Amino acid sequence: MRMKHTVLFVVPLLALSAGAAELRVSTGGPHADLKSAIAAARSGDVIVVDDGMELEPGAIVGKAVTIRGASGDWRKGPSLHAKGRKPCIEMRHAGAKLIGFRLSGTVGGGNLENCLVSDGSAEWYAGGSATNCVFTGNRGTSTA
Repeated sequence: MRMKHTVLFVVPLLALSAGAAELRVSTGGPHADLKSAIAAARSGDVIVVDDGMELEPGAIVGKAVTIRGASGDWRKGPSLHAKGRKPCIEMRHAGAKLIGFRLSGTVGGGNLENCLVSDGSAEWYAGGSATNCVFTGNRGTSTA
């Protein structure tokens, strides 16, 4: 007599998508400042910053992350103000995106969307774009 055996393999379920994580910058945490959220983020992640926050300038973004104000609207969004000649933020990755921020002073590179950029310059040295942004009192350069 012949016996038939069925073998069942049990494979741990993996997440359907190893998609983007969302990190939060808020006065109450989990990240109290933008620099710590950028350090914790991986390419593809989204960093959401509470509207109205005044953030410390000088963050450097070297990975493809999206950083956005909670509402996505610069009129309500978080602010980055450069001090002296230091940029308020440097977007050193062509895939980096900043949405819904009020920026003053030099902004370096990246993709800006729905932002106010004033009293400085916008310098694109890693590629990038500006979509639906307001520029006032600036000078702009491109070294692409």
